[in-house]
Amino acid sequence: MRIIFKKHPSTPIFSNDSWLEALQAAKDLFPRELTSSDYSPSEDVFISTEKLRSRLVQEGVGETVIKECESIMLSEVSELQNKLKALQHKHIMVLDTLRQLEVLFTLSFIIFIRCNSKFEYLQA
Repeated sequence: MRIIFKKHPSTPIFSNDSWLEALQAAKDLFPRELTSSDYSPSEDVFISTEKLRSRLVQEGVGETVIKECESIMLSEVSELQNKLKALQHKHIMVLDTLRQLEVLFTLSFIIFIRCNSKFEYLQA
């Protein structure tokens, strides 16, 4: 980035070109486009209780208790999956908001630069 040092109170610290270069460099640090995988629903996960069942049988636990343990485990996994889906949705919303803010900032900055250039032209 090229910096122009201030020599006179009416001279800008940065040139318009250096501001645009800095803006572009900052934009390049973050992805601007969401991919289709960001919007796609999470893949279904297959959970097996076979290892749990095998271990409980090895310990001599009865079928009723084994089914109850499997049910508890599957319920906990389901709750965790729902929380992950909610977090994914929040993540998508944050990325979309950031993209919208980027557009607004870029447009505001371009308007500012153009107005500033016109103002300097009128004063010359």
